[in-house]
Amino acid sequence: MFTSRFEGKSLVTTCLLEMQEIKVAEYAEKCGGMVKSAVSGKTDYLIVSDTDLKQTNKYARAQELIREGKPIQIIGYAAFLKMAAEDMTLLKQSGEPEQGSDGSGNNSRPEDFVVQSGILKEYSGNADIVVIPKGVKYIGAGVFAMKRMRELKVPEGVKEIRKDAFKNCRQLKRVTLPQSLTSISSFAFAGCKELEQIKLPENLTQLGEAVFMDCRALQNMRIPDGVTEIKRDAFRDCGTSEKGHGALKEMILPAHLKSVKKHAFPSAIRRLVLNGEDPTIERYAFTGKITELVVGEGIKTIPGYTFNECGVIHSVTFLSKETKIGSSAFDWRVFPKLIQKLLPTQLNTTLRREFASAAANIINDGKAPTEEYRKLWIESIESQKRSLEDTLEAKPALRDLMLREGFVSAKCARALLEKTQDNELKIQLMEYIGRLGAEKAEVEDELNLDKGPTLAEMRKIYKISIVDDTAVINGYKGNDTEVVIPAMAGNYEVKGIGRRVFYGLDNIKKVVIPDGVTWIGDKVFTYCSKLIEVIFPDSMTRIGNETFSWTSALSGVILPEKLSRIGEKAFWRSGIRTLVLPENVMFIENEAFCECWSLTVVMIRGTETNIGSNAFSWCSSLTDVHIPGGLRNISRDAFSGCKCTIHAPAGSYAEQYAKEHNIPFVAE
Repeated sequence: MFTSRFEGKSLVTTCLLEMQEIKVAEYAEKCGGMVKSAVSGKTDYLIVSDTDLKQTNKYARAQELIREGKPIQIIGYAAFLKMAAEDMTLLKQSGEPEQGSDGSGNNSRPEDFVVQSGILKEYSGNADIVVIPKGVKYIGAGVFAMKRMRELKVPEGVKEIRKDAFKNCRQLKRVTLPQSLTSISSFAFAGCKELEQIKLPENLTQLGEAVFMDCRALQNMRIPDGVTEIKRDAFRDCGTSEKGHGALKEMILPAHLKSVKKHAFPSAIRRLVLNGEDPTIERYAFTGKITELVVGEGIKTIPGYTFNECGVIHSVTFLSKETKIGSSAFDWRVFPKLIQKLLPTQLNTTLRREFASAAANIINDGKAPTEEYRKLWIESIESQKRSLEDTLEAKPALRDLMLREGFVSAKCARALLEKTQDNELKIQLMEYIGRLGAEKAEVEDELNLDKGPTLAEMRKIYKISIVDDTAVINGYKGNDTEVVIPAMAGNYEVKGIGRRVFYGLDNIKKVVIPDGVTWIGDKVFTYCSKLIEVIFPDSMTRIGNETFSWTSALSGVILPEKLSRIGEKAFWRSGIRTLVLPENVMFIENEAFCECWSLTVVMIRGTETNIGSNAFSWCSSLTDVHIPGGLRNISRDAFSGCKCTIHAPAGSYAEQYAKEHNIPFVAE
């Protein structure tokens, strides 16, 4: 009977490339050896990279132990592969199955485990079926990394599986987990390429980053309702097995989900059930070949770019008609399928415009799902009729619907008549203009002019765009120190202030924004160094990125109650001294108040507020931050560089956050 020179031996590798590291582990296991992470007195072989023979700490440690008399053999990567291959050939010729072949089917033994104070710290076995011994509460970091096993059984009583615990166990196919398990840490099962079956226990509350990344054979996954956050790369590249059996058939997200991070989900989910309590979803959390999507009742908003990389969705089901769709939330190729499921009320202005043509196609073909759907979409197209006219030449279905419904102005109809070479369309347009009649055509034309001198006078001072029968201020030509923005531009209500309108105007001291304005764009007041006062309307819901950055004279603002989003660097390096954030603020984006050196007190009133990365970092004068008891979404570096005290109810998440980040805390 032939015995490999590596059988029962302890091997350590210095190879930095993951492919080399995996290769060493694979060959060692087939020869009966065990790969360890660190050099010790028990090490038999050190496998060194051929490119950095003497440049690693492991190599230096091995040399020290050799000088102390330890019999450690140092061999190169290529030499090891050759020796191991020779041994595997001899094993095969002698009739002995390679270690880890299907011939063994052996179970782990109690003596294979080292357990201290309930923590499983080491495993020295080489069994096909690993049964964790009773009494273990925590499975230590990296204990089974790159081990050969086919099945894992974890008993009741185990509470946590720590980082890298089963990383790159490439032959692991089945895992049984106990109901006592509450936490699986980062990379715990990453790289388990053959893992097909794993049922997560109902008591699970924590899943780490990249926890199941590259589990390519995984077929189904239901995430328990106790999990509230899906971290970055958690299921990336799952279900992409080239063997055909691994396409991930279904992924069901938890009912209480609050946050989904970038690249959290794989590229090959067949059916995704998106549940949650209106979770915050980062861009590109979902990518690839999702084919069926079910959106749960708890999803109030699908943010922009959520499914923008998913171009093959063929079925979408919304369990609530209240779900709102953000701009670019879906790939444009999905529009024809998606539009049949949506009402105009679920879309913002931009998306209603984009979807109008797709809706017209469906209505013209008589395929509207319901009469309610048809009626609401026609009403939506009518409300946008003026802004849609410039698209009619390229969108014949929309043009035909608007002509049939009488939504096209005489002015637009004449313009189309002049451009078209299609004789049938010419006849259609001539009949349409004739139906309007001369008097009606004149009235229609009047309605498309600037609506009198008021708008013309306004345009001497402001650049104004008309969008969906509302006005947007896009430029300013005046030189007043106090600016009162008009509420109306002709017969159009002012709804927004566009990008960089007042950028760098250092003469402005006061700005009054009228009621009706709902948003201010990016960099509108950036570098307005003498701006002292801004009066916001009650209607304001959104402040853009860098809107008030570098406004050092702006010492105080009263933010409106309806405000829901404060953009990135919105008040960066402004001069504000005290800040009260209204209850409806949902998002304080990254660096929103970063480096506000005069800011001393912050009071946050909303329990659903999401505080972004570095939101208040390096506010050197900040002394007190008041946080309500229910608020839980605070970035780890939100208060970096500050010497502040957090005030919040005792036992709240804010208290836990303060302790974890060494911030003084006072209960209130």
